[in-house]
Amino acid sequence: MDFTIDRSKWRCGDTGDNKVGEGQTALLNPEGFLCCLGQVAIQCGADEEGIHNVGEPRDCKVLRGIDNPLITVDDDYDPEDGFLIQGLRNTRLSEEAMSINDDTSIDLFIRECKLAALFHKHGHTITFIGEAVKP
Repeated sequence: MDFTIDRSKWRCGDTGDNKVGEGQTALLNPEGFLCCLGQVAIQCGADEEGIHNVGEPRDCKVLRGIDNPLITVDDDYDPEDGFLIQGLRNTRLSEEAMSINDDTSIDLFIRECKLAALFHKHGHTITFIGEAVKP
């Protein structure tokens, strides 16, 4: 799959000098900024309401049933109430991307290089567009 990260909507770098975007890091935060995986989730077909204020893909039920590289699904249902028990799991791509996205020690150029290499390793491409919002 091919993905695009819009720097003007990107929230990364957690806190400190390498922070990009406003608000807390989330798939989609209240200020309208998305982490890299939030942008990927939308490009895979997730709606904004379903990813709003969600911290990581495994907590995002709207990704279930959507072709995406962010989660794996392990159907383990409670027979009494039908709830999914620990059924959504982050993929290795998601885990590694979150680590890169939130790393406070790397600048934007290095972050983009690492994400591009990671996505390539998992058979995807990622392109970066737009200008970053520096607080």
